[in-house]
Amino acid sequence: MSDEKQWIPFVPTFAPHVEGQYTRREYDDETGLPEPQLWKVVCKKCGGTWQGECHSGQVRVHINRFAVVHVHRDPLEAVKIVRPGSKRSGGA
Repeated sequence: MSDEKQWIPFVPTFAPHVEGQYTRREYDDETGLPEPQLWKVVCKKCGGTWQGECHSGQVRVHINRFAVVHVHRDPLEAVKIVRPGSKRSGGA
Protein backbone atom coordinates (compact mmCIF):
# COMPACT_ATOMS: atom_id res chain seq x y z
CA MET A 1 0.00 0.00 0.00
CA SER A 2 1.41 3.40 -0.93
CA ASP A 3 1.53 6.41 1.36
CA GLU A 4 -0.08 8.57 -1.35
CA LYS A 5 -3.65 9.45 -0.36
CA GLN A 6 -6.36 8.98 -2.98
CA TRP A 7 -8.71 12.00 -2.96
CA ILE A 8 -12.37 11.47 -3.91
CA PRO A 9 -14.22 14.56 -5.23
CA PHE A 10 -17.64 15.49 -3.82
CA VAL A 11 -19.85 18.41 -4.92
CA PRO A 12 -23.15 18.99 -3.06
CA THR A 13 -26.13 19.09 -5.43
CA PHE A 14 -27.61 22.22 -3.83
CA ALA A 15 -24.31 24.17 -4.00
CA PRO A 16 -22.39 23.32 -7.20
CA HIS A 17 -19.89 26.13 -6.55
CA VAL A 18 -18.62 24.26 -3.45
CA GLU A 19 -16.04 21.57 -4.25
CA GLY A 20 -14.97 19.10 -1.61
CA GLN A 21 -12.52 16.21 -1.52
CA TYR A 22 -11.97 13.42 0.96
CA THR A 23 -9.72 10.41 1.32
CA ARG A 24 -10.80 6.79 1.23
CA ARG A 25 -11.71 5.16 4.52
CA GLU A 26 -8.99 2.72 5.52
CA TYR A 27 -8.78 0.33 8.43
CA ASP A 28 -5.84 -0.55 10.65
CA ASP A 29 -4.66 -4.11 10.04
CA GLU A 30 -3.86 -4.84 13.70
CA THR A 31 -6.87 -3.37 15.48
CA GLY A 32 -9.44 -3.37 12.68
CA LEU A 33 -10.45 0.17 13.62
CA PRO A 34 -10.91 2.86 10.96
CA GLU A 35 -8.18 5.42 10.41
CA PRO A 36 -9.24 9.10 10.36
CA GLN A 37 -10.25 10.46 6.96
CA LEU A 38 -8.90 13.76 5.69
CA TRP A 39 -11.23 16.21 3.94
CA LYS A 40 -10.97 19.65 2.42
CA VAL A 41 -13.48 21.97 0.79
CA VAL A 42 -13.37 25.27 -1.10
CA CYS A 43 -16.05 27.78 -2.15
CA LYS A 44 -15.56 29.04 -5.71
CA LYS A 45 -17.66 32.20 -5.09
CA CYS A 46 -15.96 33.70 -2.03
CA GLY A 47 -12.72 31.68 -1.87
CA GLY A 48 -13.44 30.29 1.59
CA THR A 49 -11.71 27.04 2.53
CA TRP A 50 -12.04 24.52 5.32
CA GLN A 51 -10.27 21.25 6.06
CA GLY A 52 -10.02 18.69 8.79
CA GLU A 53 -10.11 15.04 9.65
CA CYS A 54 -13.09 12.87 10.44
CA HIS A 55 -13.13 9.86 12.74
CA SER A 56 -16.77 8.89 12.18
CA GLY A 57 -16.70 8.32 8.42
CA GLN A 58 -19.22 11.08 7.70
CA VAL A 59 -16.94 13.35 5.69
CA ARG A 60 -19.69 14.32 3.24
CA VAL A 61 -21.71 15.70 6.17
CA HIS A 62 -18.84 18.07 6.99
CA ILE A 63 -18.65 19.19 3.35
CA ASN A 64 -22.44 19.72 3.25
CA ARG A 65 -22.34 21.81 6.44
CA PHE A 66 -19.76 24.07 4.82
CA ALA A 67 -21.94 24.29 1.70
CA VAL A 68 -25.01 25.32 3.72
CA VAL A 69 -23.09 28.31 5.07
CA HIS A 70 -21.76 29.16 1.61
CA VAL A 71 -25.00 29.00 -0.40
CA HIS A 72 -24.75 32.80 -0.99
CA ARG A 73 -28.47 33.45 -1.53
CA ASP A 74 -30.38 36.40 -0.15
CA PRO A 75 -33.34 35.02 1.83
CA LEU A 76 -35.31 38.26 1.31
CA GLU A 77 -35.30 37.69 -2.45
CA ALA A 78 -36.67 34.18 -2.13
CA VAL A 79 -40.12 33.49 -3.52
CA LYS A 80 -42.70 33.34 -0.76
CA ILE A 81 -45.38 30.73 -1.24
CA VAL A 82 -48.64 31.49 0.53
CA ARG A 83 -51.47 28.99 0.60
CA PRO A 84 -54.81 30.26 -0.83
CA GLY A 85 -57.10 31.65 1.87
CA SER A 86 -54.23 32.32 4.27
CA LYS A 87 -54.49 35.42 6.41
CA ARG A 88 -50.77 36.01 5.89
CA SER A 89 -51.20 36.80 2.21
CA GLY A 90 -50.90 40.54 2.89
CA GLY A 91 -54.44 41.72 2.20
CA ALA A 92 -55.12 39.82 -1.01
